[in-house]
Parts: sequence; C-alpha cells; structure tokens
Amino acid sequence: MICEFAVKNIILEIETVECFNASHYNQCINYLKISGYKLAVLANFNLISLEYKRIIDSKKK
Repeated sequence: MICEFAVKNIILEIETVECFNASHYNQCINYLKISGYKLAVLANFNLISLEYKRIIDSKKK
C-alpha cells in the first residue's frame, strides 16, 4: 500500500471511481494506522464536482 500524498500530517488519497465503497475507507484507515497521522482526506475526481470525505482516526490524540 502506498498513499498518494502526505502533507503536514494529513494523508490525501485520490480516487477516480463512481462512488466510494468500504475498501476506500478501510485503505485510508490503514494508512492512518501505519503513519500515525490522525486525518486523511479521500478525494474522488471522477464526478462533475469534487467529492471528498474526511476520515479521522479517533484513537489518536
């Protein structure tokens, strides 16, 4: 697994899919666990307008 970008303790995962599914969220959660970061942004560029979701690892302080 390789994350797209990690900037200032935020992981940015870029997708081009019809819609997000559980595997996209799980992948971001895994990136957060491995990196120790608290926040990931899952972005979908396949739609007319940008769709994004913030994923927070609530176990991190």
